[in-house]
Amino acid sequence: MISKGGRKYHIKGCAGQGGFAQVYKAFVNSDPNDVVALKIQKPAFPWEFYMYRQLDMRITGRERSSYGLAQRIHLYADCSILICDYLAHGTLQDVINRYAVQGKPMEEVLCIYYTIEMLHMVETLHDVGLIHGDFKPDNLLIRYARDDLTKKGSWTEVVLGVIRSLPCRLGKRDCSGSLSR
Repeated sequence: MISKGGRKYHIKGCAGQGGFAQVYKAFVNSDPNDVVALKIQKPAFPWEFYMYRQLDMRITGRERSSYGLAQRIHLYADCSILICDYLAHGTLQDVINRYAVQGKPMEEVLCIYYTIEMLHMVETLHDVGLIHGDFKPDNLLIRYARDDLTKKGSWTEVVLGVIRSLPCRLGKRDCSGSLSR
């Protein structure tokens, strides 16, 4: 358990690991219905939190939920702790690997669906002047489109979300609305 910002986070296990960060699943104040991801980054990386705030300002409505949410960040000299929504369904890379381990090809329609979702996400980012510097299956978390699936879900109810790793660059709009970089 760690205490940060007036909240107690009960760590339930490691959810993932990258080159510069480890992500932990945690309950807030021992409430199993309030689950977050704690992304501990070494060295500290406040840029990611800043980019989440840029997403909040630049992408509105339904589209915004495709890019994940960061609730807060705690900065220290040698690390940062980013507190984000926790999604339990893994990454697109995990889905690809499951098919590979089973020796089965992914259905063509599912490949097309994921491709369309990824292209739409990149297009949306570019439309608001953002460039994702590490857009790959391992950085795309799977989330369900509905908050609570009570029936067995099908792939048509799944959407991608860019949650981890947001090394983006900002583009500035000139007076004509065109992007300059």
